[in-house]
Amino acid sequence: MSHSPKTQVTFVGNAGFLIIIGDTKILIDALFEGFIGGYALPAAELDLLLNGKPPFDNINFVLATHKHGDHFTAELVGQCLAHNPSALFIAEEIAASQVVAAGHPAIALPSQPNAHTHLVVNGIKIEAMYFAHGDESFPNLVPNLGYIVTVGERKFFHTGDADLDIVTASTLRRLGVPERQIDIAFVGHYLLSGTRLPSFITKGIRPEYIVPMHYAYTDPPFNYEWIAEHFPEAILFRAEMDSWTMP
Repeated sequence: MSHSPKTQVTFVGNAGFLIIIGDTKILIDALFEGFIGGYALPAAELDLLLNGKPPFDNINFVLATHKHGDHFTAELVGQCLAHNPSALFIAEEIAASQVVAAGHPAIALPSQPNAHTHLVVNGIKIEAMYFAHGDESFPNLVPNLGYIVTVGERKFFHTGDADLDIVTASTLRRLGVPERQIDIAFVGHYLLSGTRLPSFITKGIRPEYIVPMHYAYTDPPFNYEWIAEHFPEAILFRAEMDSWTMP
């Protein structure tokens, strides 16, 4: 009889999380400085992150969806890697190149439209999909990757800053996401509104649990009351370092 590993999600900040599945620790979009005059990670938490102190010790993977400063800062990633020498950094090409330039190894994943990459590292499956961050015709388009990570029988899906005008339920169906049997889907809270939502979630992802994210740097701001009313099953975090364990 198979046994699913214990799965715990800790909110780091904005769209950043520490996901622990069994003995595997994964940080995603969790090392960032933010923007001047805006939200930033609390100093005490940042000290834990950068110095490899529990629960941010023995990290296996550090992932970044894209290069924006509310998701990724190369210097902070480098400091975290220095205190987690077994950790592997994986990101789209721009973010990965910045970490390499700072003196640390990284795996750079293709981040052009239609890019779809599969990796297996130490038995952990990582699937990366190009999800447009904005208008495809915009000259300074920021490459954004969505990730499906499989650890044992557990799967989580992180969309990064996917633009729902471009990344639709049909997009996800073409990629086979609904068939992946996603346990936890991390989606921007701004994706949980509007008439497209039921299709995006129920037909495009079909997760067991939804974790709204991107608590900062959004307009309109994160609305706890609205989400709780319309998605009572959603997992909401009130403060950094709050944790939830999957039943």
